[in-house]
Amino acid sequence: MAAVNFALSVLSVCVFLTFGFGNEIFSEEYKIEEDMHGRELVVASRGRIRKTIDLNDQSIVAKTMCKDNTIKVSLASNMHEDEWKIGDLVVGSSALGCRLSFTNSDEGVFGKITYLKTQRKGLLYITVENASPLDVLEEANISLHVKHRRTKRSNTNFLSNILDSINWEETSNTTILFNKDKKPFSILKMTNNPTSDVGILDSINTSPNAETHFNFTCTSCFGKVELAYHLEMRIKRDVDTNKPIVKSYLSQVEGETTNYYQFSIQSHKELTLLVDEKVMETDPLFLHPITLATFKRFPPLQLTIRVQSSTYLTASIITHSSKEFKFGDTFQTSGKFVVSNQHSQHNGLPTNHISTYDWQTNHVQNDAVESNDLFSMSFNISQQISLKPFIEWVERDIRLDFGSPFTIRLQQELNLKSTVSDVSLCSNVESRLTSAFSSERNSLVVDAFGIPIWGDVSTLTMSQISRAALDQQTLSRKCQANCFESQSLSTSIDACGAPGSLVLRNSSTFSSLRKLFGDTIIFLSEEPSESSWCGHPGNPCLDCSNYIQDDNVCSDRYVTPELAEVLTKLAKFVEAEWPDRKLLILEAWDEATSAHPLGSHGNQSLFYTGRAARVALSKNLTSKEPETDQNTFQRFTQLLQCSDADFFDTYMRNSVLDICVSDESAAFFTNTENNRKKRAIRSNNIVKTNTWRQEKDKYDEQISGLVSVSSSGSTLKDYFGGGKYYPSGNTAIDVCGEAEDTYSIENLDKMQRQIQYPLENVAFEAEGAKTSSCGAPTRGCNQCTRYVDVDNPWDWCLTRTMTTRAATRLHRLARLVEEETKSGGSSLSLADEELGICRSAMVMYETLETCIEKMPSSTTNKESKCYDCMMDARCCYGNDNIGCIRNECSGDESSSVWTSIACSELNPFLSDVTIPTTPACNDGDSSKMILYGNVCGGDPCQFFTGKEYHLLLKVVLIFEVCSGKWDQTKIDQDIRNLNTGESNLMTFLSSCMGSDNTILKLHYPVPNDPTIGIGFSLRSSEKKDLLLKILPNLDYDLIMEGKQSLTKEQALYLYDKTMRRYYIKTMNSIVPFKSFIHLDTATKIALVNANYRGEFPSKLRKRFNTAVQGGQWANAANIYLSHPDYKRNKCDTTGHGSICTRMTWNAEQFNKLAKKQVKVLKRESSSALQNVGRSLKLTLTPGVSLSTSTLANLAVIAGFDHVTKESDHIVASVRPATGVNSVLVNYPNVNMHETEPPVDDMVEYEIPAEADYSLTYPLLLDGFNDSIRLSDCYKIADLKSNKFRYFRFDPTLLECMEEASSHYTECIAVESGSGYRVRSENNRNIDSRHSEEKWRFSVGQAVEIGKGKTLEELKLLGLTVIRSCVQNLIRKRLILGIGAHKDKLYVDVRESSPAAEFVKVWEDGSSDLYTYLKDIENGFKNGGAFIEPTNKTRACQPSPLGKNSYYIKYSNEGSCSADTGFSSLCSSTKSERQKAAADLLKRLDEVIGNGPLDKASLREKVNNCLVNLCGGCIGKGKIWRDKTIACFDFVTYFLDGSSVPFPNLRNSGAFFNTENTKSEVHSLACHDGSACIENVQLHSLLQETLTTKYKPDSSQTNEELVYDPMDNPSPLLNILEQEMAMRVSGNVSVYIENNGDISRLNQILKILMVFNTKVTNVHYHLTNSVRKNQVVGAVQRKIERWATSTCPDISRVTVAPFTVSEISHERHKRSIDNSQDRNFAKQLRNNWELEWLSKT
Repeated sequence: MAAVNFALSVLSVCVFLTFGFGNEIFSEEYKIEEDMHGRELVVASRGRIRKTIDLNDQSIVAKTMCKDNTIKVSLASNMHEDEWKIGDLVVGSSALGCRLSFTNSDEGVFGKITYLKTQRKGLLYITVENASPLDVLEEANISLHVKHRRTKRSNTNFLSNILDSINWEETSNTTILFNKDKKPFSILKMTNNPTSDVGILDSINTSPNAETHFNFTCTSCFGKVELAYHLEMRIKRDVDTNKPIVKSYLSQVEGETTNYYQFSIQSHKELTLLVDEKVMETDPLFLHPITLATFKRFPPLQLTIRVQSSTYLTASIITHSSKEFKFGDTFQTSGKFVVSNQHSQHNGLPTNHISTYDWQTNHVQNDAVESNDLFSMSFNISQQISLKPFIEWVERDIRLDFGSPFTIRLQQELNLKSTVSDVSLCSNVESRLTSAFSSERNSLVVDAFGIPIWGDVSTLTMSQISRAALDQQTLSRKCQANCFESQSLSTSIDACGAPGSLVLRNSSTFSSLRKLFGDTIIFLSEEPSESSWCGHPGNPCLDCSNYIQDDNVCSDRYVTPELAEVLTKLAKFVEAEWPDRKLLILEAWDEATSAHPLGSHGNQSLFYTGRAARVALSKNLTSKEPETDQNTFQRFTQLLQCSDADFFDTYMRNSVLDICVSDESAAFFTNTENNRKKRAIRSNNIVKTNTWRQEKDKYDEQISGLVSVSSSGSTLKDYFGGGKYYPSGNTAIDVCGEAEDTYSIENLDKMQRQIQYPLENVAFEAEGAKTSSCGAPTRGCNQCTRYVDVDNPWDWCLTRTMTTRAATRLHRLARLVEEETKSGGSSLSLADEELGICRSAMVMYETLETCIEKMPSSTTNKESKCYDCMMDARCCYGNDNIGCIRNECSGDESSSVWTSIACSELNPFLSDVTIPTTPACNDGDSSKMILYGNVCGGDPCQFFTGKEYHLLLKVVLIFEVCSGKWDQTKIDQDIRNLNTGESNLMTFLSSCMGSDNTILKLHYPVPNDPTIGIGFSLRSSEKKDLLLKILPNLDYDLIMEGKQSLTKEQALYLYDKTMRRYYIKTMNSIVPFKSFIHLDTATKIALVNANYRGEFPSKLRKRFNTAVQGGQWANAANIYLSHPDYKRNKCDTTGHGSICTRMTWNAEQFNKLAKKQVKVLKRESSSALQNVGRSLKLTLTPGVSLSTSTLANLAVIAGFDHVTKESDHIVASVRPATGVNSVLVNYPNVNMHETEPPVDDMVEYEIPAEADYSLTYPLLLDGFNDSIRLSDCYKIADLKSNKFRYFRFDPTLLECMEEASSHYTECIAVESGSGYRVRSENNRNIDSRHSEEKWRFSVGQAVEIGKGKTLEELKLLGLTVIRSCVQNLIRKRLILGIGAHKDKLYVDVRESSPAAEFVKVWEDGSSDLYTYLKDIENGFKNGGAFIEPTNKTRACQPSPLGKNSYYIKYSNEGSCSADTGFSSLCSSTKSERQKAAADLLKRLDEVIGNGPLDKASLREKVNNCLVNLCGGCIGKGKIWRDKTIACFDFVTYFLDGSSVPFPNLRNSGAFFNTENTKSEVHSLACHDGSACIENVQLHSLLQETLTTKYKPDSSQTNEELVYDPMDNPSPLLNILEQEMAMRVSGNVSVYIENNGDISRLNQILKILMVFNTKVTNVHYHLTNSVRKNQVVGAVQRKIERWATSTCPDISRVTVAPFTVSEISHERHKRSIDNSQDRNFAKQLRNNWELEWLSKT
């Protein structure tokens, strides 16, 4: 092999040229040339080696022995030990047999002498330590250079296996080939495998019956690389410090690469895959050595290079549907790089440099991306080459590497992604090539075994990774219309409805049409060439292509708003699909022309109403000739179906279509709402039950109630502190988040997330100039003159279009501005009760006393006159201080006393009709009842002057009978000037009626509404009575039969009377009289007009009255126009006629009272937040005295989330929220509003199909600021992916995790990415997940915790979660789901079910963890009570016996007298206690033999228990506590150290009252497969010890117990039994033979049922002397007490379940017989006690 290849990794290595021996000087110079390949290697090295001792040299060393790091050296006879010095280097081969502590077998010795001792002559003991590679050098200068004399492009393809591609026999060894055989490798996902297969395609086993879900194959990927190297190094030893110094160092590598890729991708399944695999790897190979230095006495010093390569394939794959996806491509990349490491003694630290150049990507060919859905795929194919240099001394078996491996890593990224923008779906394929060149700090290690024996040499190269982006290029980009699943349209033109009324230019119906702006659409416009006039004679026919921006344009540019929306969307689809074509309109609205005076579409046609169009696809951007290609036409037809037309038909084969829309287009009322409902159900949003219109109407109803106003007054706070933003230092994006959508006017899904601001209390700037387009290229700018309540956004004012959250705050801001600008009381304010109204609403007196006080002293009957004045309100008394209008009052002005008033109105009728000119007030007629105590109802004199009343009658008459003579300008002028116009109403009525006297007899203006006269309805009996009372001479039956009519005079008389007595009288329920009287004439007339027409039904009346009393006239007008008649007649858009005219005029009068002090400016095109209705640009209208700063502060008070203050305006923004009443999700630390994701991303946030749609899942929230802390432990970022903005997370699960964290040692970490997952994230490798864990991440009801913890830690974590969460979940009818994994826990919350009512546990990799958690689940399932103390602080106080003995019984209450004073018994029995302890130890020793117990420790513990402590009282006092602690220590120590401390206690443990000397159940508890305490060997040993006796007086025969229960009690047996209770498992038996046993076994039962987590059931066996119900009751009472008083940190989660049964007669009898021996022995022991008691 040529030397060039061996220099490959010399980069940092040649420092080992210092490795020499015996102070020798080395010098090497040679040059190798290869003419065939044009390569050249030049080596030049010179230097001097430090003194080195060769242990293999028999002339120096006779024999060596090694132990640890010490070498025993026997010198040769001719050597002297004085020649060896500390600091010398020693080397030796593995043949010496030395095994130093820092080496392994087959390695040589290399080290520096640190200690030297002469044992005797010729024998040395030396100690060595690791040596630095520089320690061998005194001085060195090395140069190595490899170059190519001729330029040759080389290639490296990082998809191959270097082992297969390098031919070690070839001389062309500087070229490294990759994937020589061009083996394809793949990512395959098959139906029969839950995971994907990655690797060489031939090595992947696939089933012939398995379906391929996904296949990425690199079919032909290969390449090569050529390198050139240069290395220079100069080293010299410092004479003062005796250390080597690197004077200079340069290592440089140059490379030229080319990569070739050919791949294919196929997908047939919605899936998400993450792949990160090593595809290929070679074994380390050592190249032939290069000689760097030769010596006289030693083998040559050689450079060897190890080369190893690896190929990695990583991928992130997301497909959103099962639609087929195909793509293939071929491309080539090439470029060059230079990497160098350089160091100079004078330049400080080493520096690393990298430069890349001439990188390019050549696209060979590609197949078009075939996909109709969203996808995102990223593939990263990287090849890593590691080059490792070595210095080798072959004959000494030493191989040492110098410096770090040099690693070259080239990464070929392939990114495929589709995106939706407006109506376009674009698929993009991009190639990105990056690099990473890395080197580490120099170090010296034993290569073969990887164990370092030399210290770091950090002066040559620094550890560094240099990354560079080499090239990036878009391989392909294809955009098409995002239309693939088109709506099936109706097959009948009837879907578009009847044509309706003809629309004529310059008529009222013409307002129903909208003009198509711009040049997005081509219009055929044949009329100018066919006709001399259009519309009407004299009106020229205009060419549509010559677009004139005024109201007189060609007819084909006019369509209804619904059709304009369809055509605009279709035009956009066409532009997206074919950028070189346009939509062609051959015909739209058709009007009369000279060629077709009656129209060109027959008698009736949708073309005449602007609801039909004839369309085609142009051949190019300017052609008016339709495209006729069949395939293109079919696609065009599909685009039309996606454009929300209601019907289409082929007009001309393969070229032209006729389309139409309904009057109420399916775009809104069918497709959009149905789709929205489906999406809402999938996303589980609140709006799923409502249409957009229902939501909008709901908001209109509630907007007043949503607003609360409090006047800020002079205490207004400055929230800005001199700054620009609120909150300070934050932009609107920081606070409100970015707007991720862009709304276009024809996109209903997006636009219907907004509403128009429905009130007229705010001014709105026009969208733009009238001659410009806004919102869509075909739509003219709306001038926003008034609110138009329509569903279709085409007619919306975009300036007033916003989210409901923004609208609510805008309304609040308008109210606050109104309050702030008030300068005292307003004439319309309802804050004060106004009494004493006189005529034109002048305030007189509030109280009778004030009136009397103001009366002149000469006035008689002051009180009576004041009372009459205040109650009658038609009379005025007083002097100048009384605010009456003198020209409407009569009296003696000189005396300043005013008397009665005359109602001096004009008589509107002819002289032959008598009407009282001054109606009396409340003169016994109940129809003239007094309202508010001072206003006469039914009398127009109280509210109208004569002229005003005349105008009222005239205006109502115009709307009722004479709507055809409506002239708003004239009427408005008459009202302003109080000009009555005609001399009397009869003349006006006659001129309206003409010869048609229909209204004078019974007629039906609407079905089922018999009417006579001027709108007098006879539907109710009340109206019949009123008719006959006013006109008693009429025959009602003849009227109803149509045989009798009214005269005009009677009609007017009836009209006046009903107006006075009925419609005016009832105004108080609509507008309070005390406010009504203050209103201007036009508003009063409008109110009576509306009331006369019945336009205030009860529901609207109440809301209208509330709005008026609040001063909210804009809201009142909006409420009024929500009347069904107004909507049914489409008065906001196409509607016309008397109803629309009247209601519109009335509403205009109401809106005139609304104060518009705040103005919304038009949207800025650069503001994305304004585009989605979440940001408003606001200013004050002219004349408002407030400053911009005040407006900004009021905006903060109004609730805007962010406000920017500019010099002349503010920008107020809100966070996203959904719905009218935005739903709040409550978390412990913050409340968040429900929101909706971008429309184009809806699929990612849908509730998965597996979920139960009948249930309620967490709402979607905006997590743009993921640093928000939802609780003390968890931020948003902890619970969602950082790749996606929105999230769901169940507050109940968060509360559970927070509560569990409070009981854990720390906040329980949620595994990254395991909280909420969007659809694509949740699909990631979903087939490999447990069936219980597949979809709850997608609804925010699952997390993964405990990643990486041990089994015991996971058990504790699971127990903590269950204990902390279950009780709270039960209250909400939820349960906890837990998956037991090998290294983590899966946790979710879910609905309870009969099969799982508390906890559901499943296994997924850890059977031990599953078993542990399953036992807890079974505890719940079997009905155990939940342990939850009422006072946890008290329950969890530390045990007085220590934390490990918490279950041992001890009462800390009470004292013991034996604890004080000196006990003579204890001193006199010490020797006896010592003897008893010694005897016990002897017996224990026999039991344990040579076991693991330390006998000294055991002796100490026994003595502490039995000897050192004496006296005390049972169950209390210090001595008893100390005894319990000491004896517990002894018992547990012995049991833990014994091989079999207890019999098998699994499902066999049994307990009974062992104090019963005549036990009837002993045999049952201790035999026949059961194990009781008396079966335990230690119990027998302790029993013998505790019955030890002694003679108090050796001269007497009397004996006493050493451990007497009275004087020296011992807790040993109780502790042993309690310990047994703690160690049993499974099913446990408890035998009860009398009623007292339950109490005596209290602590044992508590341990079994509360503390022992391994017990699954406690079964109580009862003898026939015990009543079952008594036992059950006693146990239940204990459970209730334990469950509410036990610390849950040390107990079970639930009390162990229990069962109760009676022992059969046969078993009971047999047990009695078998227990006799035991009972006899027990009685003997008790007799000793009785004997002792008798003696005492």
